[in-house]
Amino acid sequence: MVTLGNFIQTTTRDEYFPTAVDNIFTGNNLLGRFMSKSRPWTGGRQMKKITYLTKSTTGGSYSGFDTFTTTQEDTRQTLAVDPAQYYWNLSLSGIDVAVNKGKSAIVNVIAQEFEEKTKALKDKMGDDLYSDGTSNDDKAMLGLEYHIDDGGEAATYEGLSRSTYTTLKANENSNSGALVMANIGADYNACQIGSDSPTLTVTTPAVFAFIEALITITRNVDADRRFPLVPTGQTPGAGMSVNYGVNAIYFRGMPIITDEKCTTAKYYMLNENHLWLYRLNQDPMFAKGGTKNGFGWTGWKFSQNQDAAVGQMLFYGQLFGDSPRTMAVRDTITS
Repeated sequence: MVTLGNFIQTTTRDEYFPTAVDNIFTGNNLLGRFMSKSRPWTGGRQMKKITYLTKSTTGGSYSGFDTFTTTQEDTRQTLAVDPAQYYWNLSLSGIDVAVNKGKSAIVNVIAQEFEEKTKALKDKMGDDLYSDGTSNDDKAMLGLEYHIDDGGEAATYEGLSRSTYTTLKANENSNSGALVMANIGADYNACQIGSDSPTLTVTTPAVFAFIEALITITRNVDADRRFPLVPTGQTPGAGMSVNYGVNAIYFRGMPIITDEKCTTAKYYMLNENHLWLYRLNQDPMFAKGGTKNGFGWTGWKFSQNQDAAVGQMLFYGQLFGDSPRTMAVRDTITS
């Protein structure tokens, strides 16, 4: 690149784009999907749900004066999770804001800080969405490695032993050889309980490409003329254009999508009827800037002995599930 000399540099301003360009953060599709369907957590120390984990046996056929079993059964257990907390810090000095005025301000420094730090907060949450919740001394969100597991990573699920209650185990498989559609079908079948079926599969762009390659492209051919039919409105002999490549693949009505944050060589088959992101709004005393979708702003806190102010964006919430057996994970997918 040729650099113009001092003759021009002392007489001509540089030109800047009015916004900063993101060249670091990756795609975060699954978090965005969970956020769009998030549920309110209206209060309480834990999120709890009653579940049936033992079949009732005090009934059946009988004849005449047969006696009935009248023993009381204890078939219910409680699933429970604690909220996770996330923050991201913003810091500005008085001079930072003072000089960022008028034509000299390339971008609004306060607005730009909010935009960048919001992305950073969601980026970290997106990473943890695929974790087992044990990072940072068990303070992280309970991610897919926790919920969609057969007990190898998380022996206890929401307070209950997966060894004792085996229906709390998800369907976990290691791929052997190249991925084939039969693998996806087997995982889907293992997750299906009656009419309750998986609703989403999320994977890496690399594994998505493997699945895409399994699809056979077919063309509509006239049985008599033996060449492709001319689409309506297209002139014969003018050639035909083909748009190849897909953004989403549907398997039995279930979309398969990509997320760059998904764990390498894996896909996760989810049932979103049994896995939700719950959001807990901050109290106005601590979120002076208000709360939206679980995200709050503490407001600026001004230092007593510095020309500076700091503030934090906050999120309270947790990924909560109630039926791991309706979900699956397949790993070591390398071709």
